[in-house]
Amino acid sequence: MKAYYFDGSAYLSINNVPKHYEDIPEGSWLWLDFFEEELSDFVKVCRKLKLDIAFGWVRSSERVPSRYVHKKGQTLLQVKGLDSKSNDIDFDTIRIRFLFNDKVLITTHDNQSMSIEGFHKHIDKGTETPESPLDIVLSVNKKIFERYLPIISNLESDLDDVADNLSEKTNDSVLNDLTLYRLRLKRLRRYSAYHRESFAEMLEYYDAESTSHWHNKISYIIEILERLKSFSQLFYEDCKDLIDGYLSLASHRLNNIMKVLTIVSVLFVPLSFLAGIYGMNFENIPELKFKYGYFVLLGAMITIIVSIIMWLKHKKWY
Repeated sequence: MKAYYFDGSAYLSINNVPKHYEDIPEGSWLWLDFFEEELSDFVKVCRKLKLDIAFGWVRSSERVPSRYVHKKGQTLLQVKGLDSKSNDIDFDTIRIRFLFNDKVLITTHDNQSMSIEGFHKHIDKGTETPESPLDIVLSVNKKIFERYLPIISNLESDLDDVADNLSEKTNDSVLNDLTLYRLRLKRLRRYSAYHRESFAEMLEYYDAESTSHWHNKISYIIEILERLKSFSQLFYEDCKDLIDGYLSLASHRLNNIMKVLTIVSVLFVPLSFLAGIYGMNFENIPELKFKYGYFVLLGAMITIIVSIIMWLKHKKWY
């Protein structure tokens, strides 16, 4: 667990934290950051700080990508952020929760969160001076969703490469990549929609006039989510078109292969018929005693082949 105690906009030592929630002075506030394996400590802290109601909301939010609840002066926000190793469309996510009121912010995450750790570093260096728990919540979420944007940008160039080389590279790896892209884009589109709904609910709580500062920050996050959703939908359709194009090209190549095999079969069926007749073991086959029978049969076979080829060309089947 990492803990920060702020008096106004200044960061103080955690040793200065009052022992009881009620003793935290007006304008001062506490930030506690937990990993998921520290859940038992998280429960104790929630109850000690009178956030036990919010803990019940956490339990009911385990299976949803995003959730926003504001009740009795307490707020729960749950989002899906990228894990520390995700930098392309084959991404994995971690669940990040923010429980806060005017005096306490508690964050939990399943695994390492680059956005939260980056904010820790800024605070430690003194380059960030958060105004309130909400300031940290919005600043961290801005970083969380901005991490998704390069993934979309890189995917655009990947799809352009696939489109340019689709006629040359029609193998299973291309189809596998496109299928993976579609699944991840569908997932990203769903996450973007859920998150946008959560922040839209939050936006309704902050008036554009009396709390314009927070209103503008939340609006910016919503804009990022709308971009993610629209780009995800756009590239999802592109992947669908590329998959359809791939299957059409593969089908065309298969038809050409079947066409060649059919022509070969057409050429050799009559030859096999003649060879079968004269390969029979009857004692009385007059042609077998003909002196030039072998050459006549070869000539007949060649004539048949040439005639079939000319007929196929006349029909433009070859």
